[in-house]
Amino acid sequence: MPENPHIQVQLAVVYSDLAKAGKTDEEKSAWDRLNRALLLQPDLVEALLLKADLLLRRKSWLAAVEVWKQAMAEDPNSIRKPIAAYLNAHSDAFMLTDAIVQHPVRTEQRRNARRGKRLATLAGVAAFVVLCLMSTPFVSIASESSSTGATVASVIAIIFVISAFAVPAVIRTNGNRRSNRLEWEAGSLAWLQPDERMILDGITGDPDRLLNAAWQVAEKLRRREQEVRVE
Repeated sequence: MPENPHIQVQLAVVYSDLAKAGKTDEEKSAWDRLNRALLLQPDLVEALLLKADLLLRRKSWLAAVEVWKQAMAEDPNSIRKPIAAYLNAHSDAFMLTDAIVQHPVRTEQRRNARRGKRLATLAGVAAFVVLCLMSTPFVSIASESSSTGATVASVIAIIFVISAFAVPAVIRTNGNRRSNRLEWEAGSLAWLQPDERMILDGITGDPDRLLNAAWQVAEKLRRREQEVRVE
């Protein structure tokens, strides 16, 4: 049997592809070849990357990140493509990482969304009060005038009263719609900032940022898995 670690990795890749295609029995063979390759050369980057991939299939996310860390120590650029694929595959968890949640632009968007909802509520209350006050004179006229004048005054008073409820509702609805839009943008993959997009695409200048994002996603996936088991 070949003792060249590169050949062992190539064989492991073949078995891994077969396992991915549905021949699950071949996964053990992939691990056997891979472990042999790493025994022969523990710092072999291609073997480490394959190991991380196999760990991800087992949902051993944190273990995979640790293996990526070993690979990064040998070749910092080697982890870019696999981590980018991993982050894209779990983009919902990626959107909850510190790099996204604590981004200044998104923080400001969420702040503006909350401020917008408060202002919409205050504007609605103010409109209600003003319209009610404006209807008061017409209510008095309706109670003191002749039948024709009372009818006209009553109609106007009713319009003001209806407006007192309708206008604030419209104001709040429009304000909340805009605020909800800001909140959606703050948590949307479609509105990534350039530096966030660089992390997701694996082209950020600092591989440590990639590794940190991968670790945070792994933590969130692990916790999510635990919650599912509890349920």
